[in-house]
Amino acid sequence: MKVRTHDEIDPLAAFRLNLLAFGSAWDDARIRRERSYDRRYLEEYAFYAQERGRILAQVVPLRFRVRLMTGVEDVGGLAGVCSHPTVWGRGFAHRLIEATHDRFRDLGLRIATLTTSRNIRGYGVYLKQGYVDLAPFWQGVRPVTRRRNPVGYRLRRARRSDLSAIHRLYRTHTRRMLVGPSDRSNRLPGPSRRRTTTWTSIESCSEMATRSDISALARVTG
Repeated sequence: MKVRTHDEIDPLAAFRLNLLAFGSAWDDARIRRERSYDRRYLEEYAFYAQERGRILAQVVPLRFRVRLMTGVEDVGGLAGVCSHPTVWGRGFAHRLIEATHDRFRDLGLRIATLTTSRNIRGYGVYLKQGYVDLAPFWQGVRPVTRRRNPVGYRLRRARRSDLSAIHRLYRTHTRRMLVGPSDRSNRLPGPSRRRTTTWTSIESCSEMATRSDISALARVTG
């Protein structure tokens, strides 16, 4: 198995792997656009496992700043972890994650984070690589149709005046648990800047999601 970066492979091969694994994928133009402004992505953008010319697994490494109990710190993140179904159980994703950890060590990052579901095989892979569960995050989903207004709650677009309340609720309900990005800017994200954030704390983290909750896992990279 050889480890390749995004610029070393055929973008169409990465597109096909993501489409198979996740049901959706970014084309090369979208990836170039995201890399141009999103500073979380590393120079390599992604690592791929290649064998006999086939792209069989992927990890997208990230780097972002969070505020931990010990202070502000840059941490690593793993996104888009997947492997081709024909090689499940053969260690391709495992070895690719270890290569990503090596990259984080080169960058001086002592924490690795990721988000995944507990009901997929990848959850066991992360546990075997030293990730540990940290804390639960509860979430709920309720269907809303356009024909009738939802009953029991009200939806509206967020305003700048809501930011202080959002930060206050966040600090209250995550105290002694995880903390998030240290950037507390007052800018509301626009539709072209939507992003998913992994909340992290302690030595090395990865968040695990189920249908009803999200819990954080931690792992030491060094």
